[in-house]
Amino acid sequence: GHRKVDPNLSLPSANPYVPSDFTPVEEPLPLKQRRKKQEDETGLWSVNPPKLVKNTTSETLWFSSQAIKEFPVPRAQVLSVMRTALSQQCPKNQALTDIYFDIIGDYLMEGLYRPSVAGYSFSMGNSEAGFSLAMQGYSERASEYLSNALDLAINPPFSPLRFESTREETVRTFKNGYRSQPYGRA
Repeated sequence: GHRKVDPNLSLPSANPYVPSDFTPVEEPLPLKQRRKKQEDETGLWSVNPPKLVKNTTSETLWFSSQAIKEFPVPRAQVLSVMRTALSQQCPKNQALTDIYFDIIGDYLMEGLYRPSVAGYSFSMGNSEAGFSLAMQGYSERASEYLSNALDLAINPPFSPLRFESTREETVRTFKNGYRSQPYGRA
């Protein structure tokens, strides 16, 4: 017999991040020309070596449309490090930075689920130099995706309960680190 379909069940709306334009970013150079460029310019296997766009005491910005790629693809990639000594200045700042990135990671996974299914990824982290950010995805919607990801990172919907549970987990992790064998702390 026929089963009745539950009226509360439905398919999700179309994912706007699924790409439709798969045009390569640029035409590939013939192999011989790529090898010549490699030897002449950078020593890297690169069609377009990165170009220095801005270099100040507080920031260095490079751009490459197709760095270290043998063939062009319809994908974009953004790698960034925001230099700041504040996140590593003292143990308290380091712990607060770790808490921030733990909370942000959860919100990013939830808020950017649909783009991730369509082939986009975004991550943020803490490094000795400051904060790092990485984004990859199809170039067709990359700027919109990056804008949404940064908006979530800059204006996260923090809840006091989520902050407190993450803080307790961070404190527990630090305490467990001190209890480990000395070789485990290296």
